[in-house]
Amino acid sequence: MGPGKPAKEEFRAIMGHSMLSVLRERLPGGVSVVFPKDRYRLHAMVTSAGYDRCTDPGYDWHGLRRGDAPFVLLQHTIGGRGHLRVERRRWELRPGQTMLLRFPQDNRYWLGRNPEWEFFWLCLNGREVLRVWREVTAAHGPVVTLPEAAVERLAGLCLSALQGEAASPARASALAYGAAMGLAEELLPWG
Repeated sequence: MGPGKPAKEEFRAIMGHSMLSVLRERLPGGVSVVFPKDRYRLHAMVTSAGYDRCTDPGYDWHGLRRGDAPFVLLQHTIGGRGHLRVERRRWELRPGQTMLLRFPQDNRYWLGRNPEWEFFWLCLNGREVLRVWREVTAAHGPVVTLPEAAVERLAGLCLSALQGEAASPARASALAYGAAMGLAEELLPWG
């Protein structure tokens, strides 16, 4: 939770609603976080975050068509289904599964003929985030099932970004570190 008076959504989360349910009460949408690259040399940054209930069969992203700048995507499936291909391997993403992708990379994710895919996402960049993503995906692949508490923390980070808490480079970096270290805590033998 951010400093100062909690926002309405944060107050409801404190009063017994889960972060994921608070996120789902929002209208679909996202936020982009942009700072001058040369001025802030931080090793972890949030670049975008959001929540969506995708019903457009045209929802189709190709990992080699998203530019040359390296970044990662964490996208957690809440409801419905989506499709993922990484190189020659395919998955059907179901509720409770989280995909962890790197870009640029030979991957593709899409809705296809499914009626809906509900998810939240975080896009991150920076040297430390990329390092953690390489370790996690080398050990577990691009699709993981996280404990409910970890999903709640990630949903909370997404909600924080959507509420404008990534408004400064330091806060955007803290959110990105929170996501990367949360995955490391759950999926890597660092203990």
